[in-house]
Amino acid sequence: MKKLSRLLVVGYGSMGRRRIRLASELIPNAEYICVDNNPERQKQAKEAGYIAITSLEEGIAMKPDAAFVCTSPGHHAELILELLNAGIHVFTELNLTADCYDEIMKTAKEKHAVIFASSTLVYKKQMEMFCDMVSKQTKPVSYTYHVGQYLPDWHPWESYKDFFVGKKETNGVREIMAIQLPWMIRTFGPIKNVSVSNQRCTDLEIDFPDSVILKIEHESGHIGTFTVDVTARKAVTKLEIIGEDIHVFWDGHNDDLFRLNLDTKELEQLNVYESEEHVEGYSDNIAEEPYRDEIQEFLRAIDGNPVRYTLEDDAYVLRLIDRIESMYQDGDKDFHLDSFINTYVTKRPGSMFEPDIQANREELTRAICGKSVLVIGGAGSIGSSFIRAIIPFRPAELVVVDTNENALTELTRSLRSSAVLSPCVPEVYLPYPMDYSSITFRRMFIHHKRTNGMRGFDIVANFSAHKHVRSEKDIYSVEALLRNNVINAKGLLDLLEENPPETYFCVSTDKAANPVNIMGASKRVMEDLIFSYSNSFPVKTARFANVAFSNGSLPAGFIERINRRQPLSAPSDVKRYFVSPEESGQICMLSAMLGANRAIFFPKLEEAQMTTFDRIAEDLLTEMGYQIDYCASDEEAIEKAAHWKAGQAYPVHFSPADTSGEKAFEEFYVEGETVDMNRFGSLGVITDKIVPNRGAVIDLIRSLDDAFESENCIKADIVKIIGSYLPNFSHIETGKSLDGKM
Repeated sequence: MKKLSRLLVVGYGSMGRRRIRLASELIPNAEYICVDNNPERQKQAKEAGYIAITSLEEGIAMKPDAAFVCTSPGHHAELILELLNAGIHVFTELNLTADCYDEIMKTAKEKHAVIFASSTLVYKKQMEMFCDMVSKQTKPVSYTYHVGQYLPDWHPWESYKDFFVGKKETNGVREIMAIQLPWMIRTFGPIKNVSVSNQRCTDLEIDFPDSVILKIEHESGHIGTFTVDVTARKAVTKLEIIGEDIHVFWDGHNDDLFRLNLDTKELEQLNVYESEEHVEGYSDNIAEEPYRDEIQEFLRAIDGNPVRYTLEDDAYVLRLIDRIESMYQDGDKDFHLDSFINTYVTKRPGSMFEPDIQANREELTRAICGKSVLVIGGAGSIGSSFIRAIIPFRPAELVVVDTNENALTELTRSLRSSAVLSPCVPEVYLPYPMDYSSITFRRMFIHHKRTNGMRGFDIVANFSAHKHVRSEKDIYSVEALLRNNVINAKGLLDLLEENPPETYFCVSTDKAANPVNIMGASKRVMEDLIFSYSNSFPVKTARFANVAFSNGSLPAGFIERINRRQPLSAPSDVKRYFVSPEESGQICMLSAMLGANRAIFFPKLEEAQMTTFDRIAEDLLTEMGYQIDYCASDEEAIEKAAHWKAGQAYPVHFSPADTSGEKAFEEFYVEGETVDMNRFGSLGVITDKIVPNRGAVIDLIRSLDDAFESENCIKADIVKIIGSYLPNFSHIETGKSLDGKM
C-alpha cells in the first residue's frame, strides 16, 4: 500500500471527525489538516492535535496525499474539482446531487487521481450477506423494506430547519434513498420500473413529502416495496426478503438478523459481527465497521485496485432519485414561499452569507451582545430581516421605529411567536409607530441613555427609504422620495453627530451605481451624505440586489394577483440579481458590524444568477399547478381573468420594458471604486472611499429645497439639479410610468 503521510479533511463536523478517527487506525502516523471556517470547530481540531485552517487553497498548498470531503452533501462538486485539479486523491461523503459528475470523472482521469464515492451500506456485512443470499436464488424474490426516523431526531442538538435534510434540494427522504438504494440495486439488480406514492403525515415545516412508498421492479425479476419516511418517532430499519427458498428478517441491528429454517420452520439467528461498534449520539443501528471498511477500500483504490461502488454507480442512483421525486403527487401540499425563492429565484439551497456569519460569529457577538440598537424603518422587509438576523446575538435593548403601525404590530407578533427568536428578544424591546423626522422621535432619541451614560444608541440602522423606481412619476412623488432618502436623513445625521453611535448603517442599492433613475440617484447622494459625517462616527452601507418577494415588489404582487384571480404582467427583458429576505438582513448585519468606516458591502453574484421577472412569474404559476395562457396585451389578459375558472390556463402578459428609469442591467460598483473581493467568501467590499465634501451635499439639498418651493418646478428640473452634482447620472425618461401598467 502506498504510504500516505498527510491527509486533508474538508469539514470538521461529525463526519469529518469520524473519518479522522477511523483513518488514524489504518494510517496511524499520518498528519491531518482540517479545513473549516467555523471558529468552534477550528478550536476542537487544534485541541485534538490536528492542523486547523480556514481555506481549501491553504490546504492544497500543503500538498496532502489525499483528501476527505465531509461537508454538507449539496456542496461537494466545486471542492472535489479543486482537489482533483491539484492531483489529490478524493474520498467524498454522500452526494445528494450529481452536479458536475461528468467533469469530475474526466478530471480524475486526466490527473490520474482517485475519486471515491462513499456508500457506506455497500460495505456493511449484513448487506453483503443479503447480496450473497439473493444471488443464489434460482427464482425471483420479493422484499419489503422500511427505513425511517423523525426528522427533528436526526440532529437533536440543532433545528432540522437549519440542517440540510430540512431543505428541499437535500431533504431527508432523498438522503435515505441515496444511502439505501446503492446496496438494494447491488443486491436485487438495476431497476426496471418504479411507481411512487407519497403523503404528508406530520406538521413539520418542510416542503417535501414526509412519507414515500416505492413499488420497485428489478430487471432480474425481483420485486419489492421500499418505504421511506421522516415521521417514525422510533428509528426503524426493517427488512423482509421472501422467496420459495428464502425467508429473511432483519430489524437493522447486528443481533436482529434471522433466517427461517425451511425444514423446522424455526428462526435461526445469523451473527455477522461478533459485536458492533457504535458512537454515542447516533441511532443504535448505525455501526462504525462499514465506515472503516470503505476507507480501507479507498486506500486500496489509490494502489490501483477496483472498487465496489463507483461514481458512475452514484450518478445512476442520483438520477433515479430525481426521477422518483418528479413523480411525487402534490395533493394538498402547501406552497412554501421560502423554498420557491431558494429553488427558482436565488437558485441557492440556503443563505449565501451563512458561511461568513459562522466564520465571524465571535466578532459579531462582540459587536452586538449587550448593545442598545435603534432600527428605523424596522417593520419593512429589509429592516425586519435585519432585526431577525441580529437578535440571536443578544442585544441589550432594541427600539424599532416605523410609520407603518400595522406592520410594526405584525413584526412584534412574529418575533414573540417564534420558537427560535422569542427567547432572544431583549427585555427592553420598544416598537414605536413614529416618523424619524418628527419632534417626537428626536425627543425619544435624546432622552434615551446608554449604559455608558451617553444619550442615543450604540447601533443605529436606518431602513426608512423610498425604494421603487415608480416613485418618480411627478414632482410631488419625486419630492417625497428625496425628502425621505436624503433631506430628512440629514436631520438624523445631525442628531447622531451630537450623540455619536458606535456604528451607523444605512441601506443603499445596486441602482446607486451609474444611476438612471431618481431613486438610484437619491441613494448615490445619500452615500455621499452619510459618508460626509464619517469623521464623527463610523458609517457603513450596502448595495444589494432586489429582495425577492419583498413588500411591494413585483414578485410579491404576483401572489396578490393570483389570490385575487387577476392576471400577471411583467417585463420580459429586464434581468435582475436577487437575494432572499433572509439574506437581505444578513448582508446589512455583516456590513454594519464587520465593515470598516465608509465601507460599502455588496453580494458576490455572477451574471448567471440573474433572472427575469417573467421567468419568476412562469415558475411561480407552474409550481402552484397552473398552466399558462400567454396574452398579447394587458387588455386581453384582464378580459380572460374576468372569466377565469379553476382548471383553466392562467392569463399573463409579458412585454419589453418601456417606462422611465428602467436600467437594462445591474452593477454593484463602478470604474474608479476600489474593491476588496478577498476578505469575505460571499461579499465584496468597496473600500478607500474618501470623505465627501459635506458643504457640496448641503448645497445640493438647499437647491432641491428651493426648487420644491417653486410652483413651476417639474421633474426635469430636479433631474438637472441632481445631474449637476452627479455627472454620471444618465436619467432614462420615456414619458411612461409603472403606474400606467398592471
